Amino acid sequence: MKIEVLTDKLNTQLHGQHVKEDKLRAVLSEAVQKTVTSKLAGGGDGDPTQHTVVLLTMACQMLWNELEDAKAEIERLKAEASEA
Repeated sequence: MKIEVLTDKLNTQLHGQHVKEDKLRAVLSEAVQKTVTSKLAGGGDGDPTQHTVVLLTMACQMLWNELEDAKAEIERLKAEASEA
């Protein structure tokens, strides 16, 4: 089952997109960097900014949905192979 926890506008923007390793790496690196910076600046427990939370949520949603699409494609191919 696909996950859609973002706003309709953000979900629409993500629809059909695929996760690229370099983009995911950049997003996750930004999250880590912001968390460390927040902690060093005395920002409590080092909570990431709201923007970073949204970026991480988007990345997780995209990964999960890509996995679900891959699983559906595998099932489709298995069905085709068994019919042949």
